[in-house]
Amino acid sequence: MDCARLDELIKIPKKSDASNSVKAEFKNEISTLLNEEGISNDTMKYVYSGFSFCGAVPLYDYLKNSCEETKLEIIKTAFSYDSLLKNENGIALRMAMHLLYFELSNNTHITETIDLLLNLFNRNSKSKEGGFRKDLSKAVEKYFVNCIKSADDLKDFNTEEISDARFVEFKSIMIYALNGIKPLKSKTARSLEIIRNWIGYTHTTSSVITENTGNNDSHSNVETENAVSESDMIQTIEYIISSIPEYQTILSQFLFKYRNLIDIKAEVDELRNKLERSNERLEDYKDELKSAAEQVDALTSQKHALMFQISQMTEQINSLIADNERQKKIISVYTVDKSDSQNEQLNAIASKLKSEYKDFKEAEDMEMTIDLGENLRFQMRSIFKILSKSGIDVEGR
Repeated sequence: MDCARLDELIKIPKKSDASNSVKAEFKNEISTLLNEEGISNDTMKYVYSGFSFCGAVPLYDYLKNSCEETKLEIIKTAFSYDSLLKNENGIALRMAMHLLYFELSNNTHITETIDLLLNLFNRNSKSKEGGFRKDLSKAVEKYFVNCIKSADDLKDFNTEEISDARFVEFKSIMIYALNGIKPLKSKTARSLEIIRNWIGYTHTTSSVITENTGNNDSHSNVETENAVSESDMIQTIEYIISSIPEYQTILSQFLFKYRNLIDIKAEVDELRNKLERSNERLEDYKDELKSAAEQVDALTSQKHALMFQISQMTEQINSLIADNERQKKIISVYTVDKSDSQNEQLNAIASKLKSEYKDFKEAEDMEMTIDLGENLRFQMRSIFKILSKSGIDVEGR
């Protein structure tokens, strides 16, 4: 593809001259390039150079038109491009954030794709010093928050097999980023509220104060210990994670383990029930297998009997075919003999009638007289005698 026009477009200053028409033209040019050339360092150079136009849009359109089996490989190949791999100017962070929004807001979701995009976002949100990037909140606001139109845009992770630890880390990063966004527009405020509800985060942590209204100090202490609910504990940890990014990985892992401990009893019970149901099904399968084995034995016996019958019938058929061939040969010989005999007989009759035929030809043009008529009558009588002696009895038929 001739990329001359793309070379011109990416030279346009992004902030001042990036009109809607320029963005639309850039999208069409990049889409054509990707459809013709696929993902490569050459094509990703244009996607990267014109990202603010924005390059994630044609890239996601290309992903949508690709087979599901190759979608993950396409994303991995795209993010292996040198500038994305190094996250130059936060390009990988913005690209992963925008692609994640597109994937979540579409009806057909691939769990592995979302998990990969979460991982790319989490990894590229960090600075080289170990904390969060300074442009994290700005990138999240532009390429995620401002894109949200309704709660339907965000996928319910409760029904997906997304890595829990991966989403915990993503959630803590989002909490940190959301806290750095100042909603200057009502739309932004609504989008922020939708996202907070989606990840289960509120601005304030819950605190519980239990008043001692009785005289039993030990009973009061038990109530105080049980007053902090599991959700309050999780909320507190999430807030700490968002406030102290340096300890994010350690606290995320701790939260992941804490959630697992909360759910472990229900999981064990469910596994026990599944095991019991599996054992019941196993016994049923054993009975079915035994019955199937008996049927196989019966069918095998029938098969051997039928094979023996087929063998006998095949021998009979071969014998009949041989008899038929012999009969054909006999009939052929008889037919030839009969034809030769008939020809000989006809030739003998013709030889006997030859003199009579010669006399007839001589008298054919003569004038009819009484003597000629008598001669012809005599000749006809002679002809019938010859035919009668040759086996052709005209009078008797």
